[in-house]
Amino acid sequence: MIELVIADENAKVRSAIHLLLEQDTACWNVVSEVRNGEELFLAVEKNDPKLLLLDWDLPEGVGFLGENLDQNSSTRIQRLRNSHPQMHILVLSSKPQVKGKAILCGADAFVSKCDPPETLLRTLYSVCSHNEQYSLV
Repeated sequence: MIELVIADENAKVRSAIHLLLEQDTACWNVVSEVRNGEELFLAVEKNDPKLLLLDWDLPEGVGFLGENLDQNSSTRIQRLRNSHPQMHILVLSSKPQVKGKAILCGADAFVSKCDPPETLLRTLYSVCSHNEQYSLV
């Protein structure tokens, strides 16, 4: 069973992903759901998950205004890579144009939020079964 953290500001997105993963409880164990960068780092330190589903536009914390989300996301992925090099990071975004940035920053894969649920599942299985970068075109 693969322990994972879901990091997305939108509670509906987190719930939808959680429900999707609950269909295969033999493989996935959601150990934490977080809504911002502050909660993310606490959850990763506490749970040491094998996999992180990370929204590219995850805000840093509650009440942070004027954030440069692209810069925050890039820095966040690099920090996570340094502190948890074995953790797989799958970036989710409604902006397909950030795919290249996410992979260059160290994400193992990218899935658009516009993709069907099967794409997310297929990518998750692929990332966790291979120790190489994987991304659907």
